[in-house]
Amino acid sequence: MTDARDTSSTNIDEDRFLFFHLYAWMGLGLLIYVSDELNRFLALWILLVPILVIAAAAVACMCLVGFLSHLWHCRWRSLLSVLAAPVVAATLFGGLMHYQLTPDWFCFQFARPYYAWRARNLPGPSPRYHEWHWGETGGVATANIFYKLVYDETDKPLDRPTPGGQEGAEYTVRSVGNHFFLVAQIYQ
Repeated sequence: MTDARDTSSTNIDEDRFLFFHLYAWMGLGLLIYVSDELNRFLALWILLVPILVIAAAAVACMCLVGFLSHLWHCRWRSLLSVLAAPVVAATLFGGLMHYQLTPDWFCFQFARPYYAWRARNLPGPSPRYHEWHWGETGGVATANIFYKLVYDETDKPLDRPTPGGQEGAEYTVRSVGNHFFLVAQIYQ
């Protein structure tokens, strides 16, 4: 007797939800999510663009090949995993951004005990004020952005007099709790 295998049963065995596509999209989403932090701490500046483009192209090509392969072989669960992966990744990182859980916020939360200790030990009377350098981005052809972590007991970090030479800057301020603020000074 010959071994007659049913090809439809092997096709069904191979048709399952694949997490590989989800991992790839989550990795790309994480890279995009932390790209500002990478730029700020590693001074990637213009090198960040090809890194993001190459990563996005690799994930897109992988998903296109997976989509066509699963469609050709009628693996519907696997095809669903290819289609659901970018939606899940975009929903997760979009939700983090919507609720302002940015990489800056996470970075500060990890370092909060150190900065709280430093703030408690600041010299001088209340209300106390102190700034820490938090990084910078930009270059010749782009906007220059300087980031500071500010501790201000008055909760008004922009009410301080600005030192000379800082005219023309735009500021954004984001509270991270307990009198701490992330201040971005933007020069166009």
